[in-house]
Amino acid sequence: MAVLDIRYQPETLTASFTYDWKDTISESYLVQYDEIPTNIYLALSQAQTFATNPLPSRWAAFHGSPGIFVRSISPQFTDESRLWILWTYNYGPLEPGEEEDQQVENPFARPPLYNVERFDSEYVVQSAKNVEALLHGDGKGGNRAKNTNGPIVNAAGKRPDEPVVDTESNAVLTIGKAYASLFSIAQINNGYGRTTNSDSVQGYAKRSLKFLSCESGGIQTEGKYTYYMGTVRIEVKKTTDLILDNVGYEFWDVLSTDWAKARDKDGDVMSEPINLDINGNDPRENDTQAGTDVSRITYRYLEEKPYSSLLS
Repeated sequence: MAVLDIRYQPETLTASFTYDWKDTISESYLVQYDEIPTNIYLALSQAQTFATNPLPSRWAAFHGSPGIFVRSISPQFTDESRLWILWTYNYGPLEPGEEEDQQVENPFARPPLYNVERFDSEYVVQSAKNVEALLHGDGKGGNRAKNTNGPIVNAAGKRPDEPVVDTESNAVLTIGKAYASLFSIAQINNGYGRTTNSDSVQGYAKRSLKFLSCESGGIQTEGKYTYYMGTVRIEVKKTTDLILDNVGYEFWDVLSTDWAKARDKDGDVMSEPINLDINGNDPRENDTQAGTDVSRITYRYLEEKPYSSLLS
């Protein structure tokens, strides 16, 4: 079976225009075949791939329309020979949630669907600014001026028995696209598990994304295409670096070249951890060999990997 001729039927054009852009349009094409079509899907496909004036595809937009796409296609034999079919195209707006760039017949050629979800979690408040000046609040018995960012302590410079926690809202970027197999989805989980982005991508800074999972929504079939709709979930963070308080009950004693218990001025073992310098020394001592006094240490525990292909 082959198509011999396609004729546009201008007299069949009807349209309805509305104030809210929910316009509808209908038009028809008369198609001649060299033999009686017995497979209506093949008859449509032949007409849509005809060399001259082919019929619009199943996902086509109306010419120059503001968001009007093919919604249905109806065939009708027009004579006793059954060699002519009148194909009527009905155009209309997309349903809520549908996107214009998704109106592509091949699901593998459609762009990814992006969205943002959220979940709440508790976090430890590592530092804060003190509103009042603390005469003995710098952790060494000295003054801590007001509006100084640092550990949360009482007026004597002592940390609370329990850490101060707060709730934060975490953003999760979701990316939906078609995959050819469950194996492809499994490979993404294997390849990106316990990773962070090694460079900036789509506006996200280096080491600010953490891969969570890639899940399948089940097998789907559209015409000749069979695929699995997969969803990648990536947590968006200020940084994926792990930042720890540089404190401890022991410090490195330079004189004895060994670990020593932190003690108060009376020589008693401290009941709470002390701040350490970057060399592990007690910054209250004068013989620490000038170690830099730091309150936190940064660690990077996730493998760094390019995320450009994961986000596209």
